[in-house]
Amino acid sequence: MKRIDRLDLLSFCNGLVFFAPVALLVRTQAGVPLSWFFLLQAVLSLTVLLFELPTGLLTDRIGCRRTLLLAQALSLASRVLLLAAFLCRSLPLFFLEAVVEGLSSCLLSGTLEAYLYSVSGPERYPARMAKAANFGTAGFFLSTLCYAVLYRFGGIPALLAATALACGAGIPCAAGLAQGPGPTGAGQRPASPLPLLRDGRMALFTLLAAGFSLAFLLINFFYADKLQALGLDEAWLSPLILGYSLVQMLAERILEKAPPARRRPLMLGSVLLSAGLMALFAVSSARALVLPVMLLLPLALAVPGFLLESLENKYIDRLGQGENRAAILSAMSMGGNLLEMGFLFASAALSGAGAQACFLAAAGLLAVFGCAVAALWDGKK
Repeated sequence: MKRIDRLDLLSFCNGLVFFAPVALLVRTQAGVPLSWFFLLQAVLSLTVLLFELPTGLLTDRIGCRRTLLLAQALSLASRVLLLAAFLCRSLPLFFLEAVVEGLSSCLLSGTLEAYLYSVSGPERYPARMAKAANFGTAGFFLSTLCYAVLYRFGGIPALLAATALACGAGIPCAAGLAQGPGPTGAGQRPASPLPLLRDGRMALFTLLAAGFSLAFLLINFFYADKLQALGLDEAWLSPLILGYSLVQMLAERILEKAPPARRRPLMLGSVLLSAGLMALFAVSSARALVLPVMLLLPLALAVPGFLLESLENKYIDRLGQGENRAAILSAMSMGGNLLEMGFLFASAALSGAGAQACFLAAAGLLAVFGCAVAALWDGKK
């Protein structure tokens, strides 16, 4: 588990997003109004929603390794387009970049999980997935540290160019990946995975995954507001993000040390811990309590998230649908995105009551869905 392979290097390269702290300025300084910035994000989300399932079917047709290489090439194209759009102050190029980035995200969705599950096996998968995520976090951490230097000497163009170069460095990593699951036979058409979403366990897995995604969105949205409520300056946000990113990297070690027989209680315990931490975050105003909660919450969410992905893949095996794995995972991701949109609309309705109500509602959903998943856990491969 400690050997660094090409997938780790690929994750590291993709984590090097030097312009992340000024993602909004990349658009607004190029003359894009704030309202259009949100429209660009909507275009990206719509692209993901429309092409999630077709790209999953494509993955099962051409194989995971080729799909990962294609995704990396499109990611590089999106970074180059972003740099060109900024330099040319071109709104059409910004829209094209959003579409290309969305297509790259679609190709990665389900494919990375299917690839890692096939090469690492069901028992090693959670820790192996956490390891790849840690390399992405390490890239993010390094790019955050380098951001100030690059911005000072080269401004936004230097940040965008450095990100494109890092993305380009990921292409030989993707090209050299070990052989994963092969494509579907030439005379076969991958079956549509949509009917499987009516399966009770699949639906429950999708609900819990959407709950985790919503929890991370709430963290991104409300951590800054909570710091202000605690009487702390927003300048604390960057050290806080770096801090919880480092803490979150402990997920790999936790999953490595947990034998298969202990993963059910680990799943249940970490979900309930996440719900409890979210509730504490919502109701407490004591710095000594809230700041440690803010550092621990992403880790508490990450551990059951990786275990859930393992459960999803094991259940796909039990259904005899291994050849359609990427398409099924993409369909589940699409369903999760739709559920997440519903949760966000509900959160918008609750927002009048403040962040407290949103976090308490999300904590309740996590606890219910997590307990249901743990109750159905049978340990079968």
